[in-house]
Amino acid sequence: RRRRIEEKVSEIMRGMPSGSDEYEKVKYIYEYLVMHTEYVRGAEDNQNICSVFLSGESVCQGYAKAAQYLFRESGIASVFVSGKVGDGEDHVWNLVRINGAYYHVDTTWGDASYVSGADSGFDGKLPQINYEYLCVPDSQLARTHTLDTIVPVPACNSMEANYYVREGAYFETADMEKVAGLFAGAYEDGTDYVTLKCADRAVYEEMEQRLVEQQQVFRYLQSQDGTVAYTTNAEQLHLSFWL
Repeated sequence: RRRRIEEKVSEIMRGMPSGSDEYEKVKYIYEYLVMHTEYVRGAEDNQNICSVFLSGESVCQGYAKAAQYLFRESGIASVFVSGKVGDGEDHVWNLVRINGAYYHVDTTWGDASYVSGADSGFDGKLPQINYEYLCVPDSQLARTHTLDTIVPVPACNSMEANYYVREGAYFETADMEKVAGLFAGAYEDGTDYVTLKCADRAVYEEMEQRLVEQQQVFRYLQSQDGTVAYTTNAEQLHLSFWL
């Protein structure tokens, strides 16, 4: 099994983005694990990396340990951390260092196969990858996670390598020109959906009012059938639209 894991990891590493951008490496690992692992509570070996690399089915322990293994192989400094979610359920995820700053990465909560079965605040259709938990600071993670404090960990207080910031989808104001560029870029890249992350409740409410209630989203959709599938999340301050 060790040999098979090493072969699988070598295959995964061949797809790693070239260059020294640590964010792109973390993003690749996050996306790979989400796309190639299903959240299955009764999965065999679900407390170790065999479940992820050999069968593609696991729970949070398997996701986080597989992520830790791949971060190490990629030269990304990281630690395996634990805490609570929801009504006190035990949970584990990772902490990574990118360009000297620390961020939380939770591949389990990034997977729609987990989110669809949890009380996540999502209704209806889900993006296949939830980027809400890719390189997030303490302040954002604290909305859904509580970190164990038995062993101190570095503070995560940077947004520089946050997914939404890096991808140009983080809105500190209701900038409609930026919205237009985000939709245009998604169509150009062949992306299935667009997610907008808002910096605070005031921006979120204005964006929801403009794009949903006033239906301004149709200005940016290339489809002309008069319908749009979308989901909103007031707790996490984001809106997703399918193209």
